[in-house]
Amino acid sequence: MASAVLETATKEPPDPLESDFTRDKITAMLLDELEDLRDHLTPLCGPMHLALGFAAETALDHMHSFGMEGPEYAPVLMHLTRAHLGHYLAARQRDDELGGWVVKVGNNTAVSLQKGALSVRVLRPVGELRTPPPGRNPQRRAFYRQELADCSTMGAAGSDLIALWNYDRKTLATDIRIVRTVGSWQFGSPERVDLHFFLPNSNEDMELLEFVPDNENAPTLPFFEVESDEDIEQG
Repeated sequence: MASAVLETATKEPPDPLESDFTRDKITAMLLDELEDLRDHLTPLCGPMHLALGFAAETALDHMHSFGMEGPEYAPVLMHLTRAHLGHYLAARQRDDELGGWVVKVGNNTAVSLQKGALSVRVLRPVGELRTPPPGRNPQRRAFYRQELADCSTMGAAGSDLIALWNYDRKTLATDIRIVRTVGSWQFGSPERVDLHFFLPNSNEDMELLEFVPDNENAPTLPFFEVESDEDIEQG
């Protein structure tokens, strides 16, 4: 059963895989903004999963065919994967399959997507789909530092998001975790995010996800849980 969760903030550092909002920001306007954000991201569901699967498998096959499979080739593998990812997504953009998103391939084949003031930067995670810290680069630190609905008239639709990905060659499965960072941290410290969820691989599943406030002791904004056909068959 697939689910994604948003949680209210505490003053203590959040758990690495649990993201938070401050209690006073849980308003009807915020919920509307988050649902609007979900709608903007919906067209990326299928294409992003297909693109990452294709890019990872193509790069792995290339490295294997030349016997370049040692750890010393890992940086080359990542560059090649990003190159195929950017190329695949750009082709989908030309075919008008990304719902208005514009693909950008930058230095070192860095891949990002832009739609108005909303952006998604594709990054390789640290560990189990955790966000890599920004380091000392001023531009990256600025990208990581934001406040939801603050300092931007666009609100959630003006967010700088990060798409963290993983590919399992044994199962051919792709995982994409969307996060919104709100500051800097050091390696080994908990990531600082106020929003995270796993991007479904279909528009239909994404459209079924909704933010539902829970005003118990630790108010949360969980997505509606979507049962897959396999879950239903297994009862």
